[in-house]
Amino acid sequence: MPARPLDPPATYTAAQVDTAVSVYLALSSAVGGLGVLAWLTTTWAVRAGKRWARPATTVLLVLGVAIGLTGLLVKDTSGDTGLPSALGWSGVAPCLAALLAVALLWRRPETRYR
Repeated sequence: MPARPLDPPATYTAAQVDTAVSVYLALSSAVGGLGVLAWLTTTWAVRAGKRWARPATTVLLVLGVAIGLTGLLVKDTSGDTGLPSALGWSGVAPCLAALLAVALLWRRPETRYR
């Protein structure tokens, strides 16, 4: 049986690419806006001494790392990563600050929280 040739790469129209870029920008902006709101809320909760603040910041860190790694590692139809490397890493970079913040937060004694 002869070897099957590889399927030709998909070709997209300029309108399809523009639509994909617009959807990506809208989703990225929405996720980023929700992330900022969530981190500001947990910052308030930590300062107010709320008991749920430390677990909430840990959950936000895990979600942020998952979203950042998704942007960094997802491949497109060509088999290459969907985002340029610098853009993918820029989505992971804020996770380093979040990791530091969460680590310092968990080092603080819990007696202050109510």
